[in-house]
Amino acid sequence: MNFNFVYDSSYRFLEMIAKTTSMSLKNFHLAQYILELSFLDQKSQQFNSSILGCAAYYLVCKVRKVDDPWSIKLIDMTGFSERDLQSCAKILLNVYENSSTNRSNEMIKKKFSTS
Repeated sequence: MNFNFVYDSSYRFLEMIAKTTSMSLKNFHLAQYILELSFLDQKSQQFNSSILGCAAYYLVCKVRKVDDPWSIKLIDMTGFSERDLQSCAKILLNVYENSSTNRSNEMIKKKFSTS
């Protein structure tokens, strides 16, 4: 038997983009942290994994004031425009901003406090 399982995840999309753009490890971990917070947020679940991964990257680049946060190269690679990511990025920003008051996020915080 020859099984071929294809599983995409928001993390894999983030990882692919981070490698392509040489994203710093610090920014990658922040994007990963935001993604993991989003797993516990109901509003985030309306987006598919590719949009979530791309929006997490985009959000971190916007927050960190990276020049050209969503380049033509990324548009060609993913098929998503900056506009496609904005509504998801807004929800992710809200999730991140409210993470300090949400007790269900304590384990995620603990995990990333050592990175």
